[in-house]
Amino acid sequence: MKTVFNRITKGYLSRFEVNFQTLNLITRIFYGLTAIGFFAPYLRNILKNWHWTMEELNGRTDWIWSVSWMSFIPEKFPVVLAFVLAGFLFSMIGVLFPHKKWLRVFVFLLVFQSLALKYSPIKIGHSSHILLFTSFWLIFINLNNKSKELIKEQNKLYLWAIQVSFLGAYFLTGLWKLRDFMGYLMKMDWSEIPRCLGANFADEYISYNLESPFYEGVLKVLEWPFINHLLWLGVILFQVCVLVVAWFPPLQRVCGLLIILFHVSTFIFMDLRFLPNQYIALIFLVCHPYQRKR
Repeated sequence: MKTVFNRITKGYLSRFEVNFQTLNLITRIFYGLTAIGFFAPYLRNILKNWHWTMEELNGRTDWIWSVSWMSFIPEKFPVVLAFVLAGFLFSMIGVLFPHKKWLRVFVFLLVFQSLALKYSPIKIGHSSHILLFTSFWLIFINLNNKSKELIKEQNKLYLWAIQVSFLGAYFLTGLWKLRDFMGYLMKMDWSEIPRCLGANFADEYISYNLESPFYEGVLKVLEWPFINHLLWLGVILFQVCVLVVAWFPPLQRVCGLLIILFHVSTFIFMDLRFLPNQYIALIFLVCHPYQRKR
């Protein structure tokens, strides 16, 4: 463990340590926001649509492996309601007792199963991977002992893993956009380059059946080649370079704010909701627990 930690944190990150009190606080906040921002809307949707039991869901979903075991549960049992309600309650309890590792394991499993139930017809939604990975890595955070040096190093390693999982999603998205952009350049299809961001915007809007009063206006603005080029290249550059931020704590607050601003803008103009991404960016980047070693 120590060898792995030293290899990962060698360099600038080695000048920082994790503040135990701040780590404890942001862990509590994470579970509170997971209850309010993920399980509560899910629970409201279930109660609104009366999709409580397996009987109401059978015949219209293709269950993925992680919830295939539910075929053994009686069809009248309200298993969907039970999972989501348990996830909400355990997440709220996690606010009070974040140091209980068994509780964090339960929250992860409930997030995992709830996502599998929610996305079985279309497989897991890519917007939910970050929440799943974060709840997984938080299992290994030790909030019982703040004095032992090994515990401090382990907490730093798992905090780094949370940030890399989070930023890595944007990095991979950036590589995908860069691939498309380089494809235009390789084909010498210069006429398509100014349309990159506009075409991507329109495709997303149509694919997800989104609604926004700003759609027509944004599309007209993106028809200007200069703005289109500037925004498209800016997004690619930011996403391709964002992974480096995990090794440089002073940049994490600015990076977190930019990610939140990005998702707020996509919500306003495209009606794309990435709420878990926003509060994870707020907790683990803007309010990161790193401090310089004394």
